Amino acid sequence: MSAAFRDVERLLSLAHGFVLVPVECGPDVARSLADALDAGAWPTLRIEPTSDAGWHEIVARLLDAKSSEARVVVVIGSRQPGAGVHAALRLVNQRRDSIATALARPLLWCGPPEFLKLAWEGAPDFWSIRTMTSRLTTSGTPWNEAPLWPGVWVTDPPERLRDMLRMAKAQGDGAIAAHAAALLAEALVARGEIEDAAEVIAEVPSTPALRIVEAVVAAARGDRMLAEAIVSDETFTAGAPELEGRRLIALGNLRVDVDRPAAQQAYEKAASLLGGARDISNVAVALADLGLVAMSDGALDQAEARLDEALDVAHRSGDARVEARVLSKLGRLHLLRRDSRRACAVLEEALTCAEGAGDPRAEGEILRRLARAYLELGDPEKAEQDARRAASIERAMGDEQAALEADDIARDAHAAVSAD
Repeated sequence: MSAAFRDVERLLSLAHGFVLVPVECGPDVARSLADALDAGAWPTLRIEPTSDAGWHEIVARLLDAKSSEARVVVVIGSRQPGAGVHAALRLVNQRRDSIATALARPLLWCGPPEFLKLAWEGAPDFWSIRTMTSRLTTSGTPWNEAPLWPGVWVTDPPERLRDMLRMAKAQGDGAIAAHAAALLAEALVARGEIEDAAEVIAEVPSTPALRIVEAVVAAARGDRMLAEAIVSDETFTAGAPELEGRRLIALGNLRVDVDRPAAQQAYEKAASLLGGARDISNVAVALADLGLVAMSDGALDQAEARLDEALDVAHRSGDARVEARVLSKLGRLHLLRRDSRRACAVLEEALTCAEGAGDPRAEGEILRRLARAYLELGDPEKAEQDARRAASIERAMGDEQAALEADDIARDAHAAVSAD
């Protein structure tokens, strides 16, 4: 059984009697999950209507499950269910209590986001008694985390750095102009102003330090081809261990999805080089990325050890932005372990760091995670507040996808408040 499926199994083991568990995934993953549960200690009754007639029978089949030997029932929906699903959901909504009484065991309601949204809209009373949504990707692992990127902690505000860049260009001092441009680009990236950073990079001739920032910006803009071309070139960082370490982190980040061992090797070498160069902040980044590799493999104890080490290094470096992001990853790990109380404590600390560092991109991510943690902890009012704040921050930054995710959490929280 994969690490992702084991997480669902842990959730089931905590359930007593009926519990509705939404699982966001494709039908293939849902079938694989049912197979894995069947092969373990969870005999499964699966119901996968493929026609209007099948949906017409859904309530009858759920009520008939009362006589089944199965320990868990799995309903599998598709991305584009037929017209009959609407009538079926209305009946499910009406028979909510009868279904819960008849099943007296966990019900996994599996399907793509569109199907789950349809259930929320078509059977609101039924949907109001659900647990938090579990999300499974096609690879079977729900905890792939975006890696941390290397960077430089810049204390000067962008306005001052822009003045420095203008003055250097006016005086024809290319070296100072390139240095100011690199710092300004770093400051803009830290604030999530990626397009502005790209414009600054284009203003001056490239230098090794500027090329590292350019790779980070290219990756953030979705231009992986350019980012790969930059960080695959070992020559421009030759003789500069600090830049080589940062290049290796970026290289690992671009390779981690396709060659995890190579990425891990790059992070380990980066940590060694950066430690020798006394670039403590980016040592923390490399260590955190090693923790995320372990997390993606389901080795949560190893991941926690690496992230704790990274947090200690980040704290000693005084880089509040990196500290906030490492804390966010630790909070995510505690959420995976269903330790919502600890997750809330860690994420509140992360939020304080992110606010102090002026890092709205991290603030949005942390607030979304806090909202999920508080929702699971049974505080939907706080969850809704944090989710709506996250959506506001992310829309202001132009990250509509993250804002929509925050909206979904806010809706779940609001529904929980209304149910109470």
